[in-house]
Amino acid sequence: FVNLLPGVSLYQSLYLIHRSAFLSDHMRVLRLEKSNLPAVEAFTEGMALTDSQALLDAARTALLSADIDLRDNPPETCFAITIGTTVVGVIALSRRLNSPEDATWIRANYHVDDLVNFERHRVRNQALITQWQLDPIYSPFTRRILLDIMRMCGKTLLYFQSPRDVCPPKNILEEFIALKPRRRMQEGGVLRSEMKDRPSAANGGMGRDCPMFCMTKHFLSDPKNIIAKRIVVVGGSAHAYALLDTLCSVPHLTFPNVYVVMERPHWRLSLQTHKLLGLR
Repeated sequence: FVNLLPGVSLYQSLYLIHRSAFLSDHMRVLRLEKSNLPAVEAFTEGMALTDSQALLDAARTALLSADIDLRDNPPETCFAITIGTTVVGVIALSRRLNSPEDATWIRANYHVDDLVNFERHRVRNQALITQWQLDPIYSPFTRRILLDIMRMCGKTLLYFQSPRDVCPPKNILEEFIALKPRRRMQEGGVLRSEMKDRPSAANGGMGRDCPMFCMTKHFLSDPKNIIAKRIVVVGGSAHAYALLDTLCSVPHLTFPNVYVVMERPHWRLSLQTHKLLGLR
């Protein structure tokens, strides 16, 4: 149902329905099997070469642990989102890249304790999303897909970390909670100490200074509210950057229309950073 604008009075009502609603009953979230690999290869045909190769490598690696039950915590897992026999999405999870040392590193470098009670989330119930590819038509079902995946593999906390200066998938930005990095120790005035590399960086994990997002079952049951009002931030001072940092990390709100106006952008505010923050 579409609400009327203030001050408008009509005798008719307007209802909208998206075509994806007709297919929701036919959507399935399945653990990837070897028989699904040709459909996954067809799904990656329209993707960039590097993205498709990374996705196929993750799928083949997960198939090596296909004989391990999901409840027994396999090191790599891959899920296919299907409509009939057509694959419309692929999501890969890794437990190997989320070891107890990694969990300690995340808590030491991000404000994750402000959002997550780790007494209720054991390390074996946590995982890192390494691949996220979903047909945009099915974006409204992101939370349902996540809930099915977490139920099937017994996970209560999922992380997603994107490479530095690379925009995460739109579904991650809209649904996941962005974790604010902790303030680092300062050495000799304004010089801050370097962040230590993540323990799993040597095994294929992300390096330092990479955006981190998280999702729990609690946040899945409490969808974000979209604040569509235009927000204009004027100037490139430290206060403006602090405001942008706060807007991007509010747990229960999404701000899709944030504009930044400044005379000369700071050299650190690159084009990739604009994409990451969703700025204009």
